[in-house]
This record gives sequence, C-alpha cells and structure tokens, in this order.
Amino acid sequence: MRPVDWLAPYEARSWIHRLDPRARLIAALVLAGAVISVDDPASLLTGVGMALGLLIMARFTWRHLWIRLSTLAGLVVMLALFLPMRFHLVPEPALTYAPELLPEALRIAARASAAAMLMMALVGTIEPTALGHALIHLRVPGKIVQLYSFAIRYFDMLRRELQTLHTAMLARGFRPSASRRALIGYGHLIGGLMVRSLDRSERTLRAMKCRGYRGEFYLFEHFHYRTPDLVFLGASGVFAVALLGWRPWG
Repeated sequence: MRPVDWLAPYEARSWIHRLDPRARLIAALVLAGAVISVDDPASLLTGVGMALGLLIMARFTWRHLWIRLSTLAGLVVMLALFLPMRFHLVPEPALTYAPELLPEALRIAARASAAAMLMMALVGTIEPTALGHALIHLRVPGKIVQLYSFAIRYFDMLRRELQTLHTAMLARGFRPSASRRALIGYGHLIGGLMVRSLDRSERTLRAMKCRGYRGEFYLFEHFHYRTPDLVFLGASGVFAVALLGWRPWG
C-alpha cells in the first residue's frame, strides 16, 4: 500500500465520518461482538450484509477497498481449504479432507469477515489522533493510549529509515536473495534500524521534556454527543440484540 492510500479512509466524506468517534468505536465493538456470537447461517449472512453495507457507505476508494478486501478474501480461502483437513498417524500417516467440517470453516470465515469489515467502516475511518482522543474519553489507561499514539506517530518515520538503509545497501552492491551473505546483510539492516530507532527515541524524549512533557497528554478540546450519535448507538444496540435473539422459522 502506498503512503498516499493511508489517508483515503479519513478524507472521504459520509455520514459515518460525521459521527462522534466514541460512538463509532462503541458501536463497532457491540456489533462485532454480536456477529461473532451467532451460529445460525441466516444471522451470520445478515451480519455480513450489514457490515458490507456500512463499508460501502463509508465511501472508501476502490483501490483501498480492493487492498483490504483482497487480504480478507485470502484469509477466507485459507480457512475454507485448510481447516477441514485432518492429519492421521494411525494406521499410517495420511492427510484427509473432512467435508463435515466445511460449514464450521465457513462460519468462522463469515464471522472474521463481518468483524473486519465493521472495524474498517467504523474504526478505520477515524483519524489516528481522534482515535487516541476517543480512547482517553472512554477511560482507556493513559499509558496504553500513549503507546498507541507514539506507534502511529513514528511508524512512518521507521518506514523511511528502513527504506534509507535498504537503499544504501543496494547502492553498495547488495542483492536480495536467500544466501547466507544476504541473510547476514538483513541482520545488519535490522540491527541498524534498532540503533537508529533507539537514538531517535532518546532525542524525541529530550525534546518533549524541554517542551513541558510530564508523562501525560492534556486535552484542550472535547467531543460532544449529538442526536445522530445517540440515534446510531441506539440503532446499533437494537440490531445487535435482534441479531442475538433472532431464531429463524422452522
């Protein structure tokens, strides 16, 4: 995925993007919990359809949608192929395929697909800083939120450092392969990245302390629930209860 695609979920404009991040986060957890708790095929299909509908309404770009859903489709295929397989040692080692396990594999794949699409539509459209802000409002421990914030902030920096080191290796004649020499080169690459990361973290900490950092981030702006947020939360709760309590006819 190119760096420009990382901003695609946040730059789209839809009614989902206008919801309070806290409402989206709570609704995603409630709906995902309901979907992964049902076993009935009709209920699972309903949950998958709801998740897909929210994903479409979030207005992802086709490129971003293809990248994410292709990975998800690969997971579904792997589950359907390998989960029903059984390995026997008696009377002789053999690998057999158990068709009776295929429905369970499909149910697991449907749960995983629905949960992933829900997170993409509701949580994946929240800007990282806004998500950290929402986690603080939801009383998530501050240390965890700070770890998340620093990881998001410096992920791209580490990627650029890795790219710089790798380009320098290629300029010096390094050729990627599975040989012993190439593996040693990759080890030096990882070691150099760790040393540079440690040095950058120490400089960042000193700079933050010079600016008054005392181990806590202070919030100057706060979220406020509005009527659409409460309506969406209520609708999500009703749908989750209906999905858990629905029993098809017959």
